[in-house]
Amino acid sequence: MVATPTQAPPLRSHLSESLKSLPGSSQLSLYTLITPARKHIGLFPYTSLSQSSPLRSKILQQEFLILVAQSPVEDATQSVFVSGIEAVLYSIPCNSSSILYISKVDSTGQTVAGCGSPTRPLVKALIDYFVSPITRPTRNMRVQLFARAQNQYLFPDSSLHMEKRVLTDVKLCRWWKDVLTNISVTTEEFWERMGFRQECTLNAVTGFFVVDHLLDASPSPPVNDNASPSEVAARGTVPTAMLARISSSLQNLDFGSTERAIEATKVLTESIKGLCAGLGSGGSGGSEDDFYGEHVPTSMIVRNPPRLMKVTNSNMTQKNGEASGDGVQTPAPVQVNVLQARKKKRPAVTG
Repeated sequence: MVATPTQAPPLRSHLSESLKSLPGSSQLSLYTLITPARKHIGLFPYTSLSQSSPLRSKILQQEFLILVAQSPVEDATQSVFVSGIEAVLYSIPCNSSSILYISKVDSTGQTVAGCGSPTRPLVKALIDYFVSPITRPTRNMRVQLFARAQNQYLFPDSSLHMEKRVLTDVKLCRWWKDVLTNISVTTEEFWERMGFRQECTLNAVTGFFVVDHLLDASPSPPVNDNASPSEVAARGTVPTAMLARISSSLQNLDFGSTERAIEATKVLTESIKGLCAGLGSGGSGGSEDDFYGEHVPTSMIVRNPPRLMKVTNSNMTQKNGEASGDGVQTPAPVQVNVLQARKKKRPAVTG
């Protein structure tokens, strides 16, 4: 008996479930913006096959922007964006394969006192959604990212806020290795090739992470291979140009202080709502009036025990999960092997 493909739940619902166990009491607002799948030709730029070749596989691209705002339960006017993810899904229908590329992950450090940051559970939930046999868009799934420490990726000037702790390059790679528990260390041959690249010669540690999830040919667990990737992952999409405009607006805001971050959050959320007005017709699903509320934001109030704390020599408010930056107690740090980049030998100078 052949198993019936299972209907995948919306991504927004899956992500919101991951936030319900956050430490502390706060009000959370999750914004999930997804573009429709469109043809993409730049994933394999060095292929010798021409664009018109029948042997060249069709590739579809979808973009994701996920933002989480947090505020005290009793005062929603103090809502501030605290976590964000930018990702791209590349789907290759001919061999039922997809690549989830996580391009940016950032936080502002402005979580409500006594509460945990949504960043780690949000990232894990996103990856889980696309690798789970029930919700993945294709049978074969790869998660890929490039980890490089920066002051901020999504929230401008957020590193100026005293509560944001920017992870060092080693700690960032350790954070990702902890999130992606099955990552192996890069090979000697890889470093021999990469040792001369700018990213790897600036006395900094960078990380290349790849996780492959393959399903065998058995009919269980079922995957909806008959549906296109856009049908599985893009219920309630927004136009690509709109998402680009929202991302551009985000980069023009200021999260350097609590007051400016509150104002920036208000400006962006009102902009998103305004841009979504009128969507719903033209195949996006829902009416013009309910598209925004049905597909973009979802809010919840969490009431859990406060985050775990530990006493330090300097103060008593140090987060127990400092290396992860998420305010949740974490296990012992995962060992990260730091390999030295090879320096190119200069030829001997002869007289």
